[in-house]
Amino acid sequence: MKILVHINHFFGSNSYFKGKSSVYGKNNSKDYDKKKLVRKEKLSKVISSLETLSDSVSIRLCGYDQKSILPLDIDFLDQISNPTEIMYASLSEMEKDINNFDYFINIEDDILLTKATFERVVKFDRISLINEILHPNRIEYSLNNKNICIDIKSIPGWNYNQKLIFNHEFRSALNPHSGIAIFSQKKLKYAFQNSDIKIKNIHLYAGMDSAFASIHSCFILWRSYDSIDFHSIEHLDKWTQPPSDILSGINKYDFIPMVVPKIIKYIYLILRNLFNKFFL
Repeated sequence: MKILVHINHFFGSNSYFKGKSSVYGKNNSKDYDKKKLVRKEKLSKVISSLETLSDSVSIRLCGYDQKSILPLDIDFLDQISNPTEIMYASLSEMEKDINNFDYFINIEDDILLTKATFERVVKFDRISLINEILHPNRIEYSLNNKNICIDIKSIPGWNYNQKLIFNHEFRSALNPHSGIAIFSQKKLKYAFQNSDIKIKNIHLYAGMDSAFASIHSCFILWRSYDSIDFHSIEHLDKWTQPPSDILSGINKYDFIPMVVPKIIKYIYLILRNLFNKFFL
């Protein structure tokens, strides 16, 4: 099986987004060197895991010139206006090789994809509809080994559709993002013909998230629901919820438990029935 992988990579200063790949201060400082070393170790781990997926894996590092830790295979510096567009560019670049590979993986540089998860996707593709994707949950592991799906945490909620796949319950979540896209050749052709990737009408946070949401827009994304880590990938960086998201997520039920309005409604109905019984 021939696999093409595009790793979306960025490391350096920028004014468009903040994250573990963003660097502030002097490039020769101790903090910079330490952060660069940590980032390089994670990127090497990602690449090593991808190399185990098949006997024929072509891995291309995509990004901005002089904003990378390792040498780039594809430089988008002269093609896009800012680093948040790297995912759009690397996804579009894959279309040039659509007849040369069996599978296509577009992935962020801090995502660990195991062979077991990839093989489960391949197995599912043999029996699935053209518009179905077995979408991995992006998991973080804490010090006490508690696993958290950060994309379900950032945008909570599930749609009503569900399906039993490999003896597990799968559902589609409100959040389409996992920091990865895995397509067979057939499904990638379907994506370029039917998704939002070329018109870019879908906006989900920054351009990185929007690009993955766009390319998946014509698919049902099945996530493992009864066991979130059954079909999953590991996020090597720790996600930090933006303060604005915390404030916007506050509602009246954070101050008044949902049971209180129900008790008040129950008392009201009892009193109304008693009034109707004795006075009307």
